[in-house]
Amino acid sequence: MIFRSILIWIFVTSVCIIRYDTCKGFSPTHELTVHKVGKKYFLEIDKSILGRDILIISRIDRSSSNIEFMQDGHNLACQALIRFELGPNGKIEFKSISAKAISNDKSENGLYYNVNRLLLSPVIDFFKPIKYGNSKEAYTIDFTTYLLGDNELLYLDNSSRASIDNKAKFLRENSWIKSVVLKENLVFKTGRQYILENNEHIALEMTTTFLVLNSEPYKPRYFDERVGFFTSKFVDYDINPQRIVSKEMIQRWRLEPKTNDVEKYFKGELVEPKKPIVFYI
Repeated sequence: MIFRSILIWIFVTSVCIIRYDTCKGFSPTHELTVHKVGKKYFLEIDKSILGRDILIISRIDRSSSNIEFMQDGHNLACQALIRFELGPNGKIEFKSISAKAISNDKSENGLYYNVNRLLLSPVIDFFKPIKYGNSKEAYTIDFTTYLLGDNELLYLDNSSRASIDNKAKFLRENSWIKSVVLKENLVFKTGRQYILENNEHIALEMTTTFLVLNSEPYKPRYFDERVGFFTSKFVDYDINPQRIVSKEMIQRWRLEPKTNDVEKYFKGELVEPKKPIVFYI
C-alpha cells in the first residue's frame, strides 16, 4: 500500500513538473517566473539572466506590537546582490555578490580584469535543474526551501535579527507565503513567525522583491557633501593608479527621458520620464 502511494505521488509530481501549464500556478512570460505545484514553489530562470546582477530587497510591512522599533512599511530588513550562474557540474549556483571594489578600466594598463579575477563570490547554495515544461531557454529549480526557510539573503539580515533577538527561533511550520506577484519585478509576500529567547511569540509580514538589474549599469555619480544624498562606499581602483581610493556614490532613482523625447531632453526642454516616480500618500 505504501509502495503504491509512492508510485502515485511520483507519477502526479512528474506530470506537474513536465507540464506545468496544466497545474495551478504562476506562469507568465518573465525573466524570473514562479510555478506553484502543490506545496512547492519552482523558480524558472531565463538563460538571458544567468550571470546578471539581481537585487533582493526585503521590507517589513506589518509586525507584532511587541516589536518596538518597527514602523509599518518603512523597515528595510535586508538588501542583497545575488547572481544565478550555471556551474561546471551542471547545477545552478546561487551566489552572493559584493560590489565594494570596482574597476571599469578595460585598457591595457587597467585593473578591470585583475580585480574581477581576484574577487571570489561565495556560492550560497547549489540547485539541480529540473526538466520543467518544454522551454529550452530557461532552467527551473525547486526554490521552496529558501522561500519558506530562514536566511539573511531573503528575509532578516544580521542587523535586523539583532534588533529583534539574536537567539530568536524561526517557526517554519507557522509561516507561509501569502502571495506572489509578477509584474515588472518578482515580488513575494510572506508571513513569518518567531519565538524569542523569553518564549514570547512574534509575527512579521514581509515583502521581498527580486529586481533584475540592467546588463548595462546606470552611470554612477560621485557624492558631493554639499548635496544631501544617501550613499554607498566603494574602493575605486581607477581614480589614482598609484594608490587605492575609497569613494562614495549617491543612491539615486533611474530617471531617463522617453525614447521619443531624448532630443528634447538634451535641448533642455521639459519632458516626462520613462518610468516616473510615484508617491502614495
